[in-house]
Amino acid sequence: TRWIGKWPTVQALASASEDEVTEAWAGLGYYRRAKYLHTGAKGVSERLGGRMPRTAAELRTISGVGEYTAGAIASIAFGEAVAAVDANVVRVVSRLAAYKGRGKSGAEKEHWALAEELVSPERPGDLNQSIMELGATVCQAAKVQCGRCPVVAHCGAAAKAKESGGAVHVTDYPARAAKKAKRQELVGVLLVAASREGERSLLLSKRPESGLLAGLWEFPSVALASGESVGAATPLTSTHHKALRAHASAMGVPGNGELRHCGVVSHTFSHVQQHYVIYTAEVADDVALAGGARKRWVAAREVAKAG
Repeated sequence: TRWIGKWPTVQALASASEDEVTEAWAGLGYYRRAKYLHTGAKGVSERLGGRMPRTAAELRTISGVGEYTAGAIASIAFGEAVAAVDANVVRVVSRLAAYKGRGKSGAEKEHWALAEELVSPERPGDLNQSIMELGATVCQAAKVQCGRCPVVAHCGAAAKAKESGGAVHVTDYPARAAKKAKRQELVGVLLVAASREGERSLLLSKRPESGLLAGLWEFPSVALASGESVGAATPLTSTHHKALRAHASAMGVPGNGELRHCGVVSHTFSHVQQHYVIYTAEVADDVALAGGARKRWVAAREVAKAG
């Protein structure tokens, strides 16, 4: 509601700055989605004259719009008879067809082919939404409620489970993908403070435009180590301290300036767990910083307000 209230049209979103979009998205996670929305809106506004594409093929030409999003929009909003395959749909069609395949390449193509066979030419959006809802509420990953399922009579997995006498289970479909261990990373973080214009301020640095949390503002950080053995309790070596000191110097901290250790905070992303070793440092209020627009001072009270 807040997002739509701020940018009610594609053109309005396209005219916003990247920082405005990122700020409005704060707290929602997956910040790349905000960037894709913004880039996509600019593409529709500038390249397509503000006209929203009405077919899945056209929608896929917009930055950040993949097969599923294109299919969902085209079928639900514009009535095009195309499939929309998310994790719930994969599960439902796999069980209907008693198909165990899972993952990329052949299995992914088969899931789309199975979903396409079910699409209703008259009400494609309703059909796609009903399959998604069925997977989300009745045909769940680990908990199935076949007694409540409106299509159980057509379910290949349910039939095989019944025939097997308990040797086969509906939840065997689709085959479960092996879970990958999250990558572990140790990151040094510097809280660089100064008194600027009579107010305590903290230094922020803009992350690279690609990769994790691309283009977001953060307290200056430096990668220290990664690997299976890395964790919150990993002791810092002289090499780590050297990297921290070099990064601190680039932030204006004098070579003999004190770096005070504050503690370690861990945060888990979808594919990586990072352990932040946090240090504080004080610098002169007139310190000169390299990096230009990629560095900025923010009042500590504003940082606290942002959470």
